[in-house]
Parts: sequence; C-alpha cells; structure tokens
Amino acid sequence: MMGPWTVVLVIVSLTASLCAVARGQVSAEPVITNGAETVQETVGSTAVFNCRVQNLGDYKVTWTFVSHDFVIFEGNTLMTSHPSKYTLLQSHDHIYDLQILDIELSDHGYYKCSVGSDSIISHLEVTDLEPLPLPDDPDGINVTDCCIAKGVSATCLPTCYPANIPRGFDVIGNCRAPADVIGLIDCFNGGSNHDTCCLDRGVEMVCLDFCHSAISLTPEAASCLNGTSVYALVSCAVSGAEHFPSAPTSVAAIAVNTGSPAILIKWAPPEKNADAVTGYKIMYRRVTDTKDKSYLIQDRGVFMHRLSGDILPNQGYIVHLVALASHGISLGSPEIEIYVSDESVQDMGESIDDCCERRNVPASCRDMLCRSKTWSEFHTANALRCFPYLSDVFTCLAGERNHTGCCQAFEVTPVCLPVCSGSPPAYDASLSGCVAQMSLIEACVQQGFSSQPAPPTNLMVQHVTNNLAQIAFDPSVSNVTRYIVLVRTDSKDAPFELKQTLSPTTSTFELNNLAESTFYWVKVVAETEAEASLFSETVSFLTYSESYDEPEERPARLDPYDFRGCCVDSGMPSVCADGCIYQVNMTDYYKQHLATCYSHIGSVLSCASDGRDHRNCCRRRNIKVECEDLCVQTKLGELDSRFVPVCIPETATAVFCYNEGLWSLPKYPDVVVTDRSIHTITLNWTHPESGAIVDSYGISYKPANASPNKTITMTTSKFGFILQDLQPATAYDIEAFSVNENGTSARSPTITEFTLEDIPQVIPVNISEPPQDRAFWQNITHCCENTVSAACRDLCLNKESAMDQAGVCFKESNTMLACLSDGQDHRVCCEERNLPSVCLSICGGKAISDNIAQATCMSYAYREIIYSCFFERQGLIPKAPLSFSAKRSDTAALNVTLSWAVPGFCGSDCYYTVHWWDETDTDKKTTQKIWSTSVVIAVDTINRHYKFMVVAHNSYGSGPPSAIWSLYVEEYARDVKVYLLGGSSTADQGTDVRLVCSIADFPQDIRQMVVRWHFNNRRYVGLGQFLDLSSVSMEDEGTYTCEVTDYFATSSGSFYLPIKAAPTFDQMKIESIPPGLMGRTAKIACWFRGYPDSDEHAWTKDGSKLEENLSKLSMSIDQRYHTGITSYRLKIADVVESDYGDYSITVSNKFGSTSCHVALRNPEDEDVIDVAPAVANPTQCCAERGVPSPCRDLCAFNVNVSQALMDPKYLSCLQYFESFVTCGADGRDHTKCCHNSAVVSTCQPLCRGMVPSFVESDPSRLIRCIGDWQQVIQCMETGSNNLPFKPESLVLTPANNGRDIVITWDPPTLNADKVDHYVIYYAQNGSAISKHVSLSRNIFRFLLTGLEPLTHYEIWMVSSNKFGQSLPTSKSEIETSDFILGLPVGLTVSFKPESSSVTLTWRMLQPEYYPSYTVYYKMDTDTSYKQVPNVKGTSYTLTGLYLGRSYVVYVKGVGQVMSLPSDTVQFTLKGNSPDHLTVNHIPNSPNVMLSWNMTDPHNQYFFNIYYKRDVDKDYEEIPNIGRTSYILTGLNPGQTYLAYVVAIGAKASLKSETIEFTTQDVGNAEKQSKKDDADTDKIAIGVGVTVAVIALIAIVLLVLFFVLRGRVTLPKVNDTVAYENPGFGSNAAGSVKFQGMDDSSFNYGHLEEEGGAGADVKVPEHVYDNTGFVGTNGSSSVQTGEINSETQAYENPTYLKTNLADPPMAPNGTGNDSVATLELNQS
Repeated sequence: MMGPWTVVLVIVSLTASLCAVARGQVSAEPVITNGAETVQETVGSTAVFNCRVQNLGDYKVTWTFVSHDFVIFEGNTLMTSHPSKYTLLQSHDHIYDLQILDIELSDHGYYKCSVGSDSIISHLEVTDLEPLPLPDDPDGINVTDCCIAKGVSATCLPTCYPANIPRGFDVIGNCRAPADVIGLIDCFNGGSNHDTCCLDRGVEMVCLDFCHSAISLTPEAASCLNGTSVYALVSCAVSGAEHFPSAPTSVAAIAVNTGSPAILIKWAPPEKNADAVTGYKIMYRRVTDTKDKSYLIQDRGVFMHRLSGDILPNQGYIVHLVALASHGISLGSPEIEIYVSDESVQDMGESIDDCCERRNVPASCRDMLCRSKTWSEFHTANALRCFPYLSDVFTCLAGERNHTGCCQAFEVTPVCLPVCSGSPPAYDASLSGCVAQMSLIEACVQQGFSSQPAPPTNLMVQHVTNNLAQIAFDPSVSNVTRYIVLVRTDSKDAPFELKQTLSPTTSTFELNNLAESTFYWVKVVAETEAEASLFSETVSFLTYSESYDEPEERPARLDPYDFRGCCVDSGMPSVCADGCIYQVNMTDYYKQHLATCYSHIGSVLSCASDGRDHRNCCRRRNIKVECEDLCVQTKLGELDSRFVPVCIPETATAVFCYNEGLWSLPKYPDVVVTDRSIHTITLNWTHPESGAIVDSYGISYKPANASPNKTITMTTSKFGFILQDLQPATAYDIEAFSVNENGTSARSPTITEFTLEDIPQVIPVNISEPPQDRAFWQNITHCCENTVSAACRDLCLNKESAMDQAGVCFKESNTMLACLSDGQDHRVCCEERNLPSVCLSICGGKAISDNIAQATCMSYAYREIIYSCFFERQGLIPKAPLSFSAKRSDTAALNVTLSWAVPGFCGSDCYYTVHWWDETDTDKKTTQKIWSTSVVIAVDTINRHYKFMVVAHNSYGSGPPSAIWSLYVEEYARDVKVYLLGGSSTADQGTDVRLVCSIADFPQDIRQMVVRWHFNNRRYVGLGQFLDLSSVSMEDEGTYTCEVTDYFATSSGSFYLPIKAAPTFDQMKIESIPPGLMGRTAKIACWFRGYPDSDEHAWTKDGSKLEENLSKLSMSIDQRYHTGITSYRLKIADVVESDYGDYSITVSNKFGSTSCHVALRNPEDEDVIDVAPAVANPTQCCAERGVPSPCRDLCAFNVNVSQALMDPKYLSCLQYFESFVTCGADGRDHTKCCHNSAVVSTCQPLCRGMVPSFVESDPSRLIRCIGDWQQVIQCMETGSNNLPFKPESLVLTPANNGRDIVITWDPPTLNADKVDHYVIYYAQNGSAISKHVSLSRNIFRFLLTGLEPLTHYEIWMVSSNKFGQSLPTSKSEIETSDFILGLPVGLTVSFKPESSSVTLTWRMLQPEYYPSYTVYYKMDTDTSYKQVPNVKGTSYTLTGLYLGRSYVVYVKGVGQVMSLPSDTVQFTLKGNSPDHLTVNHIPNSPNVMLSWNMTDPHNQYFFNIYYKRDVDKDYEEIPNIGRTSYILTGLNPGQTYLAYVVAIGAKASLKSETIEFTTQDVGNAEKQSKKDDADTDKIAIGVGVTVAVIALIAIVLLVLFFVLRGRVTLPKVNDTVAYENPGFGSNAAGSVKFQGMDDSSFNYGHLEEEGGAGADVKVPEHVYDNTGFVGTNGSSSVQTGEINSETQAYENPTYLKTNLADPPMAPNGTGNDSVATLELNQS
C-alpha cells in the first residue's frame, strides 16, 4: 500500500508535465517599500498594518483580507460592510496603512496590500483563537466520489484514496490528463478555501489558487508545483476536512425596487460541515467592475438578506456567497447574474391602476388598494371594504402574472402561494402569515414583471347576434406564442372550458354556434412555451333571440310635423303658441309678447327643433360658436341663461335651420327598457312618427357617475339593442338618436337604468376595529409570562426574533410584538407616524385577538413603525411611579388616599391616570388627568378587595404601571407605613439601619399576620415587622415595600431608603440656545447621588467662580429623598457669545467629593457625530470565543437559563459561563439597570460581563444568581440598544505646574450618539480609592489639576448615560513631573480684506523656557499640518495663503521639551484664489495640461502661468491666459518641474499653490522597448511607415480637395507664423495642425499676435467639426466650424484680436474685438 502523502508527488509530477515556464519582462510599476509583518493582538484590541508606496501615479492601492477572500479597500473606497471596523490611514501621499478596530476571532488571518504587480501579505494572529484541531483520521481522506463527479478518469481513480493506493500503481502514467490533475486538486480542497492554512505553511501568494481550486494550467503555475506547495495543499485539505464548510447551497437572488433598489438573496446551509459555520459573507459587484464588495452576515441562523444602500438602478450585478468558519471559509457558491431596474415601482404602480380600472374596480377601491404600496402597507379594513373586488385587485397587484415558482424558491409558505398568482389571501388564521410574507411576494412580483407573460387586455364585445359573437382585445405586452380562449355558458357557477387557440398575431376572434337568448362569459390567457399568464378580465354577453333579428318594417311615409300642436302640448298660453310657425320674423313676434312668453321661449325653440340636430346647418350659416347648442334645443321652459342676450340675434338663423331640417333630418326614437340582468340592459324602440326617413340608430351609454369620455356609442339598423358586459348593480345613462344621410337627430331624453344586483359575496369577518386601549404590563417579562405559551416564551423574550414569521409560534407573533412595548404605551408615537388605528393597541402593549385585524399590523411597513417607536422612545416615556401607596382616609366616606413619587423621565408635561377595580368586577374605573402626586378615591362598598395602580403619561406616551396595591376596604381602616428607625432622612453608608413596618386599624395584632419585605417591587428580602440591613452601601438604596396579610386582605406600604455616601455623578442636562435670543434661557443641571452637602453657589466658568446675579445667573439645588437624586442647576438668561464656555461644579460631603464639567456651546456650531450603530450578537461572540455549538444555545438574549440548566445536555456548558456573561455584556456595563431591577448585589458583576469572585471558590453559590438571570439578560439586551461603548484613543500628557495632566480622547466608534457624558477616574498607584470627574459629551480634552508632583497615577474612562455606562478603558499610567510645561495662550489672527497674508499673535506662559516657536497651519480640508519652525517672538505673518479658503492654525513652544499646543483657531480669508491646481499628462508626450478652479463668479480674471525645472533658478512666464486650463509644451522628458498660477483681476493678484510634477520619460521608454524586443520594433516600424505613408497621402488629398474647391488660399512660402498658441501647434514638418487634448479637437486656443498690431486673422470657411468655437450671441455657436468672414457672424470668446498697443481684451469681446477669420500659415 502507498502512503497518504504519495498524492503530493503525484500532483507535482502531473502538473509539472502540463506546464511550461515562461517569464516576460515587467515594465516599471509602483513599488511597496516596506516588508510584510506579523501582528499579535487579542480580541477587542486594534491592529495596524503598514503599506508604503512609491511612484503610485494613477494606480490604486488595494487591501484584501486573503483569508476570507474579500477586498477591504480599493483606493479610498471601502468595499465591505464594516465602516466602523476598517480605516485607511493616510497621513501622507505614500502611506496607505490599514487599521482594524475591535478585533474579533474572525479577523485572524492574512491581509494583502497590493498595487500594480507588487504586493505584501501581513499576518494578524488573534492570540485568543484556538488552533485548528487535528483530524480524527488524517490518513483516511477519501475523495473518490468527488473525483467521479469531476470526471477523473477510471485509470486515475485509485489516487483519490491515497491510503489505499496499491504498491506499484503508476500514478503518473494513469493520471496524465489535465482533467485528472484539476479534478484531484479540486476534490482534495473539498469545497473549502484553505488559503489561511496554506499561507501558514509557507505557500507563496502566486500559488494560492491551488488552495481554493482556482486552477489554470498556465506556465506560471509551474513555479508552484514543488513539494512544499502541494504538500501544504494536501495537509490543509486533511486538516480542514472535518472543520471547514463547503459553499452555501440553493442560492437565489431577485431584484427589488420599493422606492430604493435592492437585491433579495436567500440560501441554504452548506452540505458539508454546516455546524462549523459562524456566518456568511455576500460577495457582489456590478458586471462592469472587477472587484467584489462584501456584506457580512454574522448570524449563522440567517438565510435571507436584503442587500441595499449601494445598489444602483439600471445595473447588472453578480452575486455569490461564502460560508465562514473559525479558521477559514468555504469556496464561493455559483455566481448569479441579476439586473436591477429603476422602472419597477413607477411602471408597476401605473400598470396596477390601469389594470384595476380595466377590471372595473371602483375608484374608491383603486385609491385604497391598486397601488404598489399595498404590498408593504396592507390594511385589512380597506380590503374588506372592497371584498367583492379583491380577486381583481390581487390579480393586478401581481401584474396579471404568475409568480408561484419564484415564491416557492423563496420559501413562501404553501398556504400563501395563491397570492403569488393573483389570488387574495384567505381570510382565516393564515391571513397574518401571508401579510407578513408580502415583502417576499412583492420581490417576486417585481422580478417577474418583466419576465413572466402578461395576459391580453381590454377585452370588448364588438358584435352579438343570436348565434355569433365577435370579441376584440389588446395583445399582451409580452412576447407570447399563443392565446387560449376560455368560455363559460349560462351559469356563473359553470366551469370555463377551452374554446379556441389563437395565434400570437391575432387580436379579434369569433365565437360561433352559440345558443340564442343565452348568457356567455369569456376570458383569454397568453402563453409562452414555458409559462402561462393569469386570466384576462372577463367579458359577458347575452345572445339575441331568433325573432329579435327580424327588422321592423319601415313606414312608407311619415306624418307632417305639427309645430303648433307641440307648443300647445307644452302648456304655454295660446298667444305664445300662435307664434309657433316656421318664419323668419318669429323673433319679432316674441319681442312683442315678451312679457307673456318669456318663460316659454325654450319650449318654442325645442318644439321648432323637433328632436333633430341642426348644428351643421347653423355652422354653414356662421352662427356664433357659443350659440351652436341653440340649434339642437331640447329643453322646455325658459331659454337657457347662457344664450341671453348674446344669442338672441341668432335665433332667426336657428329657426331657418329648424325649418330646413324639418323634412331632411331624422327625429330621435322613443326608447324603452324591456329587460335587464346582472350584465345586460335590453332596449327597444319604434320609428319616429314624424321627420325624415331613418337609416340607422345609435345608442350611447355610460355609468351614471362616469365622466363623458367613458361613453360608448354603438349603431344598429334594428329596432332594439342589448347593452352587453355591464357591471352588476350599476346605474347607466342611456340615450338614443337617429341617423340618415343628411345628419343625426338630437339625443333622446336620458334614461337611467340599473343592472340587477349580483348575489353578494359574504364578507367572512366582522370588520369592526378592536378597541384601542392598552395593556398594563410592568415589563416585557411580565407580558411574555402572562400572555405567551410556554413553548414560545423564550422567543418572546428575544427582541430580535419576536416576529417569528413561519415557526410554530407564528400565531402568537402579534402578541409577542405587543410585549416588546416593555410595559410602556407608545400609541402617541405610532399615531404620529400614521400607523393604522387598528394596530394602535399593539403600541400600547395589547395584542389584537382578531386575526383579520391583526393581519394589517403584520405588514412590514407597519411593523417597522411599531419597532421604531418601541426602540426610539426609550428614555423619553415616563418610568413607573415609585413609592405608590393606598391608604384608608375616611372610614365613613369609604375614601382611599393614593400617593406616589414623581417617576423618571416624566418632564414638565407629566400627568397621571389612576386605575382601581373590585377584584370581583373586571370593569376598571379610571380618573383621568391627575396632575398632582396624590388623589382621594371613593370606593363603592365595604368588605371588598380593591386593587389600585397609577400610570404616568407625557407627550411621548405612557409608562408602565406602578406596583399594584391591594386593599381590603371594611369597617376597619388598614394603614401600613414604613419608616427609618431613628427619624433621620438619610442613612450613612457603612452604618446598620432598621426599617419598621407600622400598621394601624388592623383587626388583629401584627404578630398574628404575615409580613413580607420586597426590594424595588420585586426581590423578596425578609419577613417580620422589622427589616435590618447591615453596613449599608449605595447598592442598598431603593424602594422597600412592606406587605401585610391577615385573614381578610393584603395591604402594603413603601419607603425609599436614601443612602448618604461619597457623591457620584448621575447625569447632566444641557439646554443651549443660539446667542441674541432675548427672553430665552440656557439651562445646565448636574445630578448627583449620595446626597452631597455643598450649597448651590459652587459653580465656576472657565476656572473662575461665578457670582449669582438673578437678572443674569440663577443657581438652585433640588434634593429628592424618594429618588436618591440631588440636582444642582444653573440658568443663564439672555445668552450672548461670551456666555459660552466650560462650566463646572464640585460637590462634597463627609465621605468624599466629585465634580461635573459641562461645555456650553453655540448649538449652531456643534459638530454632528457620525454614528456607527452597534449590533449585539452574543451567539456570534460565543462562537468566536470557542464555545461549542450545543452550548451556544445558552449564549443568547432569549434563553431561559433556569430551564436550560435542568436539561442534562447543557450541564457540560457551565465551564463556558464566563463567555456567556462576557458576550452578553458586549463591552458595556449594565449594573445600573440590574440594580434598579433588584438583582442580588453579589450577582451584579454578571451585568458588566464578569464572573462573580465567589464562583472560583464556591461555584454552587452561582445558583443564587439563576433566579435573577432573566433580569440580567433583559438589562443586557436593553443596554445593547441604549448603552454607549467606551471612549477611544485615551492619551495622557503632563502639563503646567507639575501637578496637572492633559487628558484627550475620542468618542466611541460605535453608539457615539448614545453618550450623555464621560467619567474620568484617577488613582495613585497602589491605592484602592479612586476619584472621578464627569464631563459633558462635547468635551474631548480635559486638564486634570490638583495632583501630587512626582507621583505615579492610573487613569481610565467610561462613557455613560441615563441607562448606565460602558466598560472602562484600559488603565493608562503616568507620573507627574516637576518640570513646568508652558502653554501658548490668547492666539489671535488678524488680516486685511482681499489679502493672502495673516498675522498671528499669542503670549506664552513660562516664556523663559521657550526661546522659539513652531507654527502649525493647514487648510480645513487637509489631513496634515504644514510647519513653520524656529519662529522668534510671539507673532508671525503667514503669507501665500489662498483667498476664499478656511485655515486652522495653532502654536507650540520649542525648548528642551515641546510645550503644550495652544488652542486651535480657524479663520477664512475673504476673496478667491486659483486652487485645485492639477496636472494631466498628454499621452505619449512630455507635455502636460494644467487646470485649476476659480470659483468667483462676479469678477473677471486673466491668469499668468509660472513654471521651471526643479534645478533651475528662475521661473518662465506665460501671461494673459483667458481660461482655467493650459497645455505646457516643449518640456523635457523625464524631468521634474514646479508650476503655479497667478490670477490677475480688478481687485488683486492672487497666487495658487505650487505643485511639483515629473514629465513622462517618452524617449527612454522607446529605447528600452527597442532594446527588449528588436523584432517587435521592426514590425512596429514597418507598420508605422505604412501608416505614415497612408496618412501623408490622406493629407495631400484633403488639401488638394480644398484647393480645387477654392476654399483655401495657401499662404506664400515666405509668410511667417503669425500666431503662437498651444491650441494650434506646429508639427515636426512645420505645417500647422490643430492640436487639442486628443490631437484632433480645438482646446479654446488663445491667439497672441506677433506679426504686428491690427493684423487680420483669417480662417478657412470649412475647418474641423468642433464645439470649441462658441459664440456669444445665442444661436451663433459654431458646430461645423464654418465662419463667414464677410459678415463676422460669429463672435468667439476664445480667439481675441490683440493690439499690442492696447491692454488685453476681455474674453467676451464683441464688435471689432471678435475674430472673423484665421489664416493658416505653412512654413
């Protein structure tokens, strides 16, 4: 048998035989000057890798995490989703260092810096990471199955099981084929990426492809085929076989556009080693990019992600995933290409509304439901109001397409799959689930909108007889192969049957052999070869009876019209009817009888019109347009007011036309409705009894409430008509008219008729909304324990997963969502954000029992509103009232007195509601809007148990309830009081105290009752009338409740025990205002615990004591014994600029002192902190700390530890207890929350991520903490959202008089917005006692004073807010000095307007130690300072600054030791300088283009360019440039130059910065190229000669063409070149060529005259097509370059005629200053 490592020799031999070494010459590229490095760090620390680059040029530096195969930075662009982890440090142009913050186990591995072809690989060793375990059977690797799948030949197959290779087996001979070699390497990798392992074993970077199966048998591969590389590959494959996962499976992606483009990605776990997965990484890039971006999924249980943020519309993307493990990653999944469009939302929205309108969904329902947002904002009440139309609505929401396949791929639950194909969700228990999955369904709809076939639209019944129907439709917008016609006969309950198959080009069809008098329904489906659309809208029709087709016999003649009879019948007086004669003087007749007949003129004209349309006649006779309707008068009574008086003169014309049409125009028929059904109205009529012969009839109809443009008009020669395909229970307006060859009649009077009502669909639920009250839970634990089943309770307690969308707890998801309110009422916030009213009770912590109503609230847009209110309003809504008590106050009146203390976060707008109820009566009684903290309640009767509670409210919402008091109201008044024995208001720390429970009016002695004590309304702490506390500390401060129970009832009383101890800072309040707002007051408040004794006048500002001045400054103190808080307050009235500064107060008592420092700043100048949110993931943390998979179940916020520890499978997990608590704390200190939650003090170290000290000596005592574990976890979870992380970059510097230390720091990278203040702790070395100072969140530099000289100190910091604080920073050590450090103070800047110089002045403390100074300055946009060293004296003038730019400056003294820096000063120079001077190299040329900015739009400037070689002394000048770019020519190749620009204008001469550049070494490159490859040069020369000859022939032909056409007069040979201009440069042959950026276009050349003043400039009529000739007179910009030299039609600002005797002209010169012609000169 052969050994297992024989495969090493096999792969080396085989691959070497297939590769040949070929090395080419490498051209000069950027070089990395430093070497690789190995950095060792622990979890939580920071690592920096160096990368120093020379000659970068246009290249980009790339940092790659090789071990995880993703790019971190490409240039300055961050390519991964870790903005807070990775930073590119660039203090200089050649420095590209990578900084990695907050190191995790997963950061272990190799990091590559690369630029061009150069690279280095550095190694980060995370020392906490355990080494990769050895495989159980290193010799047993067997990849035979993989080899078969990869196509390894049968002769080579034994090699795939190295341990069993028989002796004498010819491996090389049997495995020579390339497929065998590639298959062997691929299979030994096992679907995993072994790059880290290979690099650990010394494999070179160029050979890493072999370690992740990216194998190509190229010549370069030969260098890798040595024993070391292949041995490393095989050994890594063996080591990783049991520990590395394979690639994620079932990866799918769809594009989504719901307002912003995104890609929805789903996947399944790897097939191999899925348990080893710690997370996933999504790799994605645009198809046009070469580098992947990446997104980290840290939760191994997540299998779907919505990728957004930097996804751009109208772009193609390529996506794949890798699985992450502790020591490596998998190979990537197969790549998916997907296109993201920006048309989805708008186009779908328009398509949905059009579809709903086509399908006759009422307008009100279209407004509510037919819009794209219905998917994200599904409202069940709206849906129920439109229940009969939901099928059509959801068909339209689905785009009339079938998306079932996509929905199945994305695991939409089966009960909801019909929604994907256009069916409405069922209104049963599954509704909430389907609504919660509508985000997935919507994504599939958007993806399939362009790929799935759409049905035909606008089906219309065109013609119906007794046995035939013609139907037309608009073709499908999709590319379909056929249409299927489905027909249903006679009954709505009958099935549809396939009737016809139509070609894709058909848009009309006939249904033949139909039964007479029968109803039919028709719909059409479009099909492709693979898919079918949804159904089109359905049309219906009723065939005619056979007798209906018999035409009525027309009369031979019509009776003469009786005009006067019509008038008489209208009821007018006879004197008016006598005028009803067709005559021209009818108008004159009625003028004579106007008084009598005025109200009947309309009737006269209506009778004269006789139901005919005479408008054609009236138009021929030029009647006024506004009077045309007079010619079709049908209204009886008065004449319409719009015809009076303007149309009175026109009545004679109208009467003439009435008479003319009497025998030529038809009269309208008399129409009656003879039948109607759900979808039809049957009409009949007879011939008119008078008027001309009728040829045909017309019917116009529309829904009664529709606009006129919805009218449908049909014509027929019959005497009846069936209106088809009408909507049920709908009113239609119907009119008829007659038609003959001379015109039409007027419309008949409108008939409004209803179709019959369809059998209504029964709405399956009651649509009444549930009551919007709230539930009274004290917190999330209380709610989950009382409302959620035991199986789902842990899920309820985990806020991240409380919205289970598919598991067994799905039916309880809305209950779990309500519990997230954590006992608070957030309805105010939810209402502000327009949450549907049906969901508001969830915001109040009350679940909705009605499944139909709760479905609305499961829409993902509405869930987001609820979530955001829950988490964003934390710290704003009041807490539970403290010290609540209920006491009998009046036995006769049955009054109960309730009292309580003001809770936290209540604010000035706080009020209360009191709730009480009889235990036998579920109806609660509520007293609203109680503004005080006590109230007297009158109960109903005696001898009853009553319960009482109080809730605090403010403008943000309502807090959790107080403790519930039980009181038995009887003839005896029970009164329970608690007090501190001795009568003191506080208890000193370290003393023993006794609390007394006193009762009054109980029917029996207290010794016969049960008396229990509780701490903070939760933890049981003792029995009996007295509670003794030994050596109290601040941990004992809180609310103690005595609960007394006799045989009737339980009554209770509470007392807040205040502890006097060394004062500690609690929190600060700052209300700053902008200056100058009279009547407004800035407020500062510092809150302390420990009850300091200092009075309120201890405030200082900038180190000076403040004196109270009630008109300006007022100071006060507020000591609250029921909360433990003493607040010191300072108010500053009418704030001005000088009031801003640093305020502080130091407070003390006999136990110690502390201070509070507040920076009051102008709020308009405050910087906005960039916030990187923190996401706590304890499970991921535990995995990185090596906790095995079964025990990670305990490392989560939702675990029930007391139950888990009873499970035998978790007993072995206690050894990882430290990891559980460390990961749960997540770098924050949650002690404050734990104390308030009454966690046992000895267990409180758990709350800051530490194992209590007693565990090591007596682990059994840990059982005491199990009962508090749920509270600890809840505090950790709450803190993960609300607590800040620790400050960063703590730096200590000794200062001033030897006893001071300057402390500087940066805000936390994560959760910086959560910082309320910072606390600095300091202690002498070896001392257990520390002091501390507290500073506001906007202070990052503090001078610590009053220290002992020559003393060693330890200093550390925490970030803090009202919820608690971060863990401390690492302790920094420093020894104070007796050397006096100086400090420059009073730095001021002065300058004159429009000046580029400024003068700095300052004064120096301890100037005798500092003979000189260094001035530091920079533009505010720069990252590093420039220095001016060796400045003598305390003033200095900076020159050469740029106008319009902002600068930052500070000063340091220079002596034996550098002084402290002065304060920085920022200033802005008024004006404008040339800036952003840049250099662009002309390809294949030493010439360069200079360009710069001049942003002043109000003044005109010329520019002078100054340049020289760096070895030259003097600059060369190019004056009077009229633009902001210029090509420098005639430069030497490979030389370094300096250049700057001066702007010359009306106000000043302004200078840019000086830049340095090196020209391209064109000549050397050509020589090197010839030397390297002579043969190639010969070919190139031959080709070049050929091209040159062709080009020369083309030029000659072009010139000859213009000469022959007379368009160019060639100058004489002895002419001189008149104009020098970089835009028109001479070539080597001396002829003029047009030279621009690309050697073909003009570059706005400035012509400067040499040949004499006033010489004309000429140009040929035809030059090159160029937009560089731009005119100033609107339409005169030159596109074809044709300039008329006679009319001077084009004025071009870039070509100036310059008379040397005159000053330079402005570029926009006109008149004689414009250039008409340009003479091209040949030498």
